Amino acid sequence: MIRVEKYDEDRHFDRILEMQLREADREELWASTGLPQGEGLIRSVNKSDIVCYVYLNGKEIIALSGASYTELSTFAIVWALGTDDVLKYWDEVEPLFTSHVNGVLDTPGIELIGNKIDMRNKAHIRWLQKLDFTFSGQYTELGGHKFEIFYKGK
Repeated sequence: MIRVEKYDEDRHFDRILEMQLREADREELWASTGLPQGEGLIRSVNKSDIVCYVYLNGKEIIALSGASYTELSTFAIVWALGTDDVLKYWDEVEPLFTSHVNGVLDTPGIELIGNKIDMRNKAHIRWLQKLDFTFSGQYTELGGHKFEIFYKGK
């Protein structure tokens, strides 16, 4: 059974540290933050205004996603990370992620959502394409790796 919960520091902090992210997500987190997995996850969660956790069988977190509202009041930064189980249970997890992304875009005042994606993270790129994100063709280097800016508007 898959379910989603909003962030609660008392319930989720230790579980975040125990997550074993997919290798591509671990590498992307390291390249973008310069921090080991646990510290990078906590930093991402603490910087986010919205964080959702996807649980498998009520006990282990297999994915999390977040959004941060920016000083540009019409733009929000979105992100998602997962364990290898995300791909195994993708048919159940994908609608939850899609709902989260669309919910952020439906937030009053938000006109555009986006972020940067590590070009090595092929599964994540395919999912973003499926969600109709636009890839800008503009790149930046983070942690020695190529990241492309992606976005989606209303």
